[in-house]
Amino acid sequence: MNKRGLSPIIATAMLITLTLVLASIVFLWARGFISEQIQKFGQPVERQCDNIEWQISYHSSSPANARYFDISNYGNININSVNLKIISENNEKSENYKLKLNSGEADSLILDTIIEGKEAEKVIFYPVLLGSTSDGTSKGFPCENQGKVINFI
Repeated sequence: MNKRGLSPIIATAMLITLTLVLASIVFLWARGFISEQIQKFGQPVERQCDNIEWQISYHSSSPANARYFDISNYGNININSVNLKIISENNEKSENYKLKLNSGEADSLILDTIIEGKEAEKVIFYPVLLGSTSDGTSKGFPCENQGKVINFI
């Protein structure tokens, strides 16, 4: 019988190819766990979130479901937009408002706070900062540690 096996060179090449394929798969899988860092003023944007100084007040008017909010930016960090989380008894609704507030500016916002026929219990406001990614594109970053809660009940 004349049996032949793989030559050591072909076996080595196949092992190297298999290793590279597996390493590529692991790299692509792990890349999803590493978030792209957003920068503002040369620092991670999370650090700039701590420097936000802003205030929200509200008053209601007719009709009963319309809520008027006054939002003021007292700090030195520009706020690009505002994320909202409107919460009622069993429901929750998230929205983004393109409410740009530069340093020292104020603006008003009118919200309908009815969710599926029920009045909201509270609204949480989160400022969104605009930062730059490593490739130079602009990206918003919600500062969840700076959320302001307005309770209605």
